[in-house]
Amino acid sequence: FHLRNSSPHDMMAEDSDQESSVEEVTIPFHPPLRTEVFYTSTYVNVDCSTPRGIDRGIAKNLVTSNMADVIYSPDLHDVARLFAPPVQAYGRGVVIVRNPIERAVAKYEWLRVIDDDVMKMTLEEFAKSDHLEDNILTRAIAGRNDLVIAKEILKRKFL
Repeated sequence: FHLRNSSPHDMMAEDSDQESSVEEVTIPFHPPLRTEVFYTSTYVNVDCSTPRGIDRGIAKNLVTSNMADVIYSPDLHDVARLFAPPVQAYGRGVVIVRNPIERAVAKYEWLRVIDDDVMKMTLEEFAKSDHLEDNILTRAIAGRNDLVIAKEILKRKFL
């Protein structure tokens, strides 16, 4: 949504074919929190899968609104900002983890379709190559490649 912000003087200048200065102001669209039904489920209109959506959830007090029973986000560190002080609410994380071997094989099979280099590799060659990230889930949970810390975070913070 854009609003043209111009003074009466600017409007008169436009009428007289003179060059005018018109400032374009962007007004952000921030609808209030509300629930929306999609098929048989009810959702709150906040997308916590992006940093911008989490910022919106913070600005609209999503956690204390009592509108959401579950908040989904692939970024556990960023979504934790929803519960940061001064918010007086607590959440318990649930983690659904894909088997890392299955994930690596699925990535191999996908890259064989789109990448000529991987197409020529065996699965073992792929596993030893730079195409496969090392401990991506461990780094996502612990913030670094430290399995002991990742396990401790999972034990203390998640169901």
